[in-house]
Order: sequence, then structure tokens, then C-alpha cells
Amino acid sequence: MTSFYVGNLNFYNAPYYSPLREIDRLFYDYDTDYYDDDIYQFELDELRDLYVELSHPYYSLPEIDDNAFLLLHRDSNNNGIFDYLNDVVLGVDTNDPFYDDFIVYQNASPGTYFAYVSSFDDETDYISYQIELSVSSPTILNTNKPIIDVNSDLNMPLYRFQSNVTPGTYLFVSEKERLSIHENFNLANDFTEEGIAFYATDTPGDKLIPLYRFQSNVISGTYLFVSEEERQNINQNFANSFTEEGLAFYVYGGGMGEQASFTRFQNSQVPGTYLYATGSEAHNIRTNYPKFIEEGISFEVRI
Repeated sequence: MTSFYVGNLNFYNAPYYSPLREIDRLFYDYDTDYYDDDIYQFELDELRDLYVELSHPYYSLPEIDDNAFLLLHRDSNNNGIFDYLNDVVLGVDTNDPFYDDFIVYQNASPGTYFAYVSSFDDETDYISYQIELSVSSPTILNTNKPIIDVNSDLNMPLYRFQSNVTPGTYLFVSEKERLSIHENFNLANDFTEEGIAFYATDTPGDKLIPLYRFQSNVISGTYLFVSEEERQNINQNFANSFTEEGLAFYVYGGGMGEQASFTRFQNSQVPGTYLYATGSEAHNIRTNYPKFIEEGISFEVRI
């Protein structure tokens, strides 16, 4: 493993372009093989949108152009050391051959980050690449504006925050609570805003169901969103583990086929904590994160 220290990434020294790199893959035996991976460590000193691109030199042969994968990690324990198993994964790109790898992470909070480059499959002897790291103004300060759909009942934006205290757990909040978090919490220490997750409503309507928010009493700062039926079950049988915080918002029920379906996953390594995801994020969780147990479609909303 080869490490590169980029330093502080800001408007003055970005974009950063690495020298042309070549990764050799070494085969140890039939059961175990070793990688010559590359790690790029860099810091952000303020909230930024972060861009990481892995490109390939024009003279590379097509068959080795994209036999690499790119990961973006945050130094979640703030020890300045890359920890593949424990540092929070913020982005993954394992694009098909002939396409560059590209990760966009919005509203990256101040801290230390690692870009990780490694071989994509078991058949590639080596890869050549160049990595680009760049930043821009944070989305929440400019372009992350709610989009009103006059033909939809769901026009209330819900913003997703990831906990920095318990990484991999999330909170969905309205605009009012979003502003409260920014004003009353140290965002870098407690939560990282990831932008608008979906659109729901605070008004009951035809085919809509209420979701209620519970906070865990076991792992403070982690949340669960449930329907009326599950709400009653929790209050009757798991009141010691969760505290109800009230009505969160209205959505379409799972399986109605009205809007985008959000699946609920439970973190098997941190029992009682949950993640809701749709589309490519849900697919990525199923494919690459076996610690998350799929529990089915939870609700449908506009995205």
C-alpha cells in the first residue's frame, strides 16, 4: 500500500492532480492475492462539496482502462490513519470499462479524508491512472433548492443528516429542524448534512400514511421512522428502547407504486439502528455492505 499526503484541499490549491500512477497486482497463490493499493490523504478546513475523479491516460489499452475501483472515506475516529474496515465510506465508484470513475460528495464537513484506489478484478495485472481532487462551495449554501411539483401531494423537502457520532445512521428533518441543527449543534462533531433526501408532506391526504419518529434510548442520536401499526408495537413492547417524538411526515405506503420506494435496512453490527435508501444507494448497500439487513420497503416518496 502506497500513501500520498495531499494536504489541505481548498480553492487555492485545488484541483489537485496526482502524478501518473501505475498499480501492479501481485498474485500470491490460488486462494490469496495481494494488492498494491494507493491512498490519498487530504483535509478540508470548512464545509465543501467534494469531487474525486479517477481518469486513465490516453495511451492505455482499453482492456486495462477501468480495471480499478475508487472509494472515498472519512477519517471517522480522527486518528489520521486510514482504516479500511472502520472509516466511514462516503462514496463508491466501480464504473464499467471505458468510463472514468467519479465520486461527488456534497456538504463534506471539515476533517480528514482518504481517496482509495485499488484493482477492480482478479484478472488485471496492473492499471494506470491519474486522480483529481477538487472542491466547490457547499450545496446547502447555493444550489440545493426545493423543487415544487404542482401535480404532486409531496412538496415538503426532507433533508438527510448523517451522524458523526454513530456513522452509518441518519436523520430526516424538515427545513425548520434543519436550520435548528445548523444553529444549535456543532455540525462537524454531531451531524453532516447530505442535502435533500426526498419530498413528503405534513398534511394528511388520500392514500397517504403517517410516519412517526422514534429516537433510540440505547444509542442516543439514532432514529427510526415507522407506520401507525409499528408505532403501537414499539410503544407497547419496546418502550425501554425507543422514545416516540411524534408525527414526522406523511408518505405513500410501501408497495403502492405511487412514488420512489425507500427500503429499510438494519445495521447488524449496531442493532437497533436503521438506514433508509432507494435506487442506486439501496443497490450498493445490498451488493457491498452485508452488515445491513434488508427489512423490506418502508415507504414511497417523491425524489
